[in-house]
Amino acid sequence: MTECLIIGAGPSKSLLEGYIPDIFTICPNLHYPTANILVAIDEPIVKDIIKNYQQPLFTTLYWKERYLLHPRVFSIEPKDYFGTGSYSSGLRAVALATLFNFSKIYLSGFDFYKKNTEKYIKEFRQIKQSNIKYIKIDFETAEEQPWFDKLISLEEFKNEFRKIKRGNCS
Repeated sequence: MTECLIIGAGPSKSLLEGYIPDIFTICPNLHYPTANILVAIDEPIVKDIIKNYQQPLFTTLYWKERYLLHPRVFSIEPKDYFGTGSYSSGLRAVALATLFNFSKIYLSGFDFYKKNTEKYIKEFRQIKQSNIKYIKIDFETAEEQPWFDKLISLEEFKNEFRKIKRGNCS
């Protein structure tokens, strides 16, 4: 397994609606609830995942300590590995995929043009490793985003992955 897809909250995740290929998936905050791994830090989402989903959940040390005996709850603290204390579930998902050492990490819904843009970009750059390609799936009209290694359209993504995994982004 050398590639994974992370589906975040931004508008570009809508590109994947109805098309999720057969690829390892990580999802922050239930934006793609059938992902292989879920990442959450907010209490209602953490509790919902523990109660209603079967996938492993990566969360904060705080929540891991509260669910210490739960076999599917793990902690991920980016500051321990990358020197960033991000509280973003999306960036925790990127840190997790980076620690899993995928050779390519495809990102959809990572649209850093909202609030806290500079903060997210700075933290993303702290997590980013040179031996891994971070590829953003975006609208064809997207402007260049130099913090990603490559920007591709949905059609380019579909050309790389033909098998479809059923499920929708929420």
